Amino acid sequence: MYTACSRLSGSAAVRPTAMEQAQRIAAKAVRRVLAGVTLGGALKDAGASKAPERALATDLAYGTLRFLGQARSAVRMLAERPLTDPSIEALLWVALYQLIHTTAPAHAVVDSAVRATDQLKRTSAKGLTNAILRTFLRRRESVLGEISRDAEGRYSYQRWWIDRVFAEYPAHAPEILDAGNARPPLTLRVNCRETSRDEYLEFRRRVRCDRSRAAPRRRSAWLCRGLVFGAGRWSAARGGIAGCA
Repeated sequence: MYTACSRLSGSAAVRPTAMEQAQRIAAKAVRRVLAGVTLGGALKDAGASKAPERALATDLAYGTLRFLGQARSAVRMLAERPLTDPSIEALLWVALYQLIHTTAPAHAVVDSAVRATDQLKRTSAKGLTNAILRTFLRRRESVLGEISRDAEGRYSYQRWWIDRVFAEYPAHAPEILDAGNARPPLTLRVNCRETSRDEYLEFRRRVRCDRSRAAPRRRSAWLCRGLVFGAGRWSAARGGIAGCA
């Protein structure tokens, strides 16, 4: 997963992969947030603004914090003893978020996280990182099932907030808490100076865009030119005829 970039003193110098670098930045940002820094400031402090992988690092940081309760529960369950290195713990949270909630190849996530320990100057933690992540992959369903029985692991909120929501909205509390962790849908606004909404839909059908998961779910109820897509799914646009609303 490393790429040779030059030779110095007879040995190959290598650079980190994009995923490896993004994991490291995201882990550092998550730790900064838990120390009281805003996420935007934490990402800047971690070097995200100058990194080519800033988009991936930002997504990983947001996602890890969104499901932090679940990731924390998983690490506590899989580690033989409490972890004493916050850098490695945060890196494991990021990798577990990827394994649970993204479509990134599992082998790439694990390999990148193990290699990222070099960047964190924690080479002795390579075996621990590899063991925890590979154990999760082997026991994925049982681990997630056990985590779901714990309120903080299930909803990824602090317990006082979970209790308050259940107290005030007992019939709808699970739905409310899950909605708070969901990605919002994408609304695409059609440029009516170039085409109409129905013509744009017909164009998508002709080029078979909507055979993928990027198909629009419905017409927007509040924007006459809008099309609502699934959360986080971007649609191809042709010649400036559509853009994000």
